[in-house]
Amino acid sequence: MMMCDNMNDNFFKNITPKIMIVLIAFVLMFSIPSESTANFVIGGGTGSGGSASDFSAPFFVDNSITIDQNILVEDVQNIPVTAFSGKPVEFIVLASDNTGAENITHLDLFLNHDGDKVLNNLKETYVSFSYDELFIQNPYDIIESATLDTVIIGDNKEFIFNVVFAENFDSSNVLIRSWDLFGNGSTLYLPNSLKVIDAVQNEIISPISDPEVIDTVKDVNEDISDEIILSENPLDELKSVLPFSIMIGNADGTVIPYDITGGMVTAAVINLDDNSIILSLDAFDDGTLIVSPSKSTQDGIFMVLIDGEQANDVEIDGNDVTVSFPAGTDTIEVIGTFVIPEFGTIAMMILIISIVSVIAISSKSRLSLRV
Repeated sequence: MMMCDNMNDNFFKNITPKIMIVLIAFVLMFSIPSESTANFVIGGGTGSGGSASDFSAPFFVDNSITIDQNILVEDVQNIPVTAFSGKPVEFIVLASDNTGAENITHLDLFLNHDGDKVLNNLKETYVSFSYDELFIQNPYDIIESATLDTVIIGDNKEFIFNVVFAENFDSSNVLIRSWDLFGNGSTLYLPNSLKVIDAVQNEIISPISDPEVIDTVKDVNEDISDEIILSENPLDELKSVLPFSIMIGNADGTVIPYDITGGMVTAAVINLDDNSIILSLDAFDDGTLIVSPSKSTQDGIFMVLIDGEQANDVEIDGNDVTVSFPAGTDTIEVIGTFVIPEFGTIAMMILIISIVSVIAISSKSRLSLRV
């Protein structure tokens, strides 16, 4: 009897560890989720998650940001954008990620920033997108208010911040930081890209109560009005000083002044075959584009095409072009009899100097041989 008990004890001692190992393996196998069924919730929507071994950070399309329709590009000497305190300033950032734009979980826009590094302290001013929520850190009270909108455009995610500044500041850096669901981060640094000044206030003239002064002013106004010739076209004054400009991508730093409603100009290139300038648009609504290239850039403008079709609602006055376009327009092409060569002014000067130098050296060599 004692021998039987000993055999039972030995049996249970040998089998118990094996049973435990099998149970632990069984639990572990069912506790690890399959990669094909992993889902991640981003900003209220469901998207397919990437591999946990993903190390690719989000990237900024064209390494650029748009501030009040002015495109600023990293590693390029940009002209600082001047904004006004008390008025909304629009910042547009277009970003993407290899696992899908919906997996971009954070994007920070640092303003009035000093340097090209994020300090991660409470002294930095920024507005932030975090899981579809807006967060503002405003230690110096330079921001009065801010709003945020996001839109998925194809493989990209567009972040639209509208910021109202309460205080002015001199030309400062703008720094953008973004990271995805897996913690991969990237930054975009634009030095000396933004300054905020006081909005121009209209002077208020106190009313005049003296009747004699009123009569005198009335007579002067009548005399002046007889000599004033009002412009028949009110757009003439608008075209003379257009608020925006865009650099022609293949013309060595040449810029075109423009104004636009209902969209934004994203790029401009020269088409030598047709002596034209092609402007790429992001037209979110029906709008109007006014462009005024210098005569050294383009001359003899006689036609405008919208997405390859001749525009009907267009006004051409010398080099001032006003064209109405429908929502969804991709390109507007301004055609003339002359357009600046792609080679560019600086490159052409270098070529001419090189040719002259070669001729001079050749002539000198011939003279030396004759002597």
